[in-house]
Amino acid sequence: MARRKEEPEKEEAAHRARMLTARLLQWRFANARMEKAMARATAAAENKLFYTWLRVAELRNIQAAKRIVAQRRRQKLKLARLLRPQLPLLASWEPLAKPHADATADLGRILSAACTNLPLAAGAQADMESLHETMFSCVGTVNEIEAITDMFYSTASATSGALGELARTIQEEQECLEEATRLASIVTGLQMQEVSLRANLIQAKQRLDLGLGGVPTLATSGWCF
Repeated sequence: MARRKEEPEKEEAAHRARMLTARLLQWRFANARMEKAMARATAAAENKLFYTWLRVAELRNIQAAKRIVAQRRRQKLKLARLLRPQLPLLASWEPLAKPHADATADLGRILSAACTNLPLAAGAQADMESLHETMFSCVGTVNEIEAITDMFYSTASATSGALGELARTIQEEQECLEEATRLASIVTGLQMQEVSLRANLIQAKQRLDLGLGGVPTLATSGWCF
């Protein structure tokens, strides 16, 4: 009789042990699914943060490229303002270049003749007043030529500086455009990778939803743990 009484107690204990083991496995499975879901959520948040940072960097590069383009336009306008008054003069200078060169050569010969070819031999005498007037006229002509030359030099220097600045701006713009092209290719690759990762994530989620249902629950039967 005692042996018959012990057998139901052993069976009850074994049943409770199996139920506890099953409940433990269920909780482990639920915890594993929860950890996996949290890991997916964390990975998704990290991906969103990364792509947000990437978008911000892309917008900064676009803004920098726009600033460079705007600076280049300002430089072009500045160069146009500097060259616009000179273009008619440059256009009219070509037909006047040869006559101007000939007139300058003639002036040089006249000045040389007036200054050096003086009859100082065989007792010849010069009119000092006429010589003074001639020398004064030569000095005035040379001063006028020097002033005009300085004006042309200053204009040419300003134009040369503007051209140099424009060349530097164009070079910087080209470098920034190359950098923007490189970043655009990187962004395209990352977008393709993001699409692939999202597709893989959706497929994995679908497989998980189809293969693993919700956590099963156990009905309690009057006894307690």
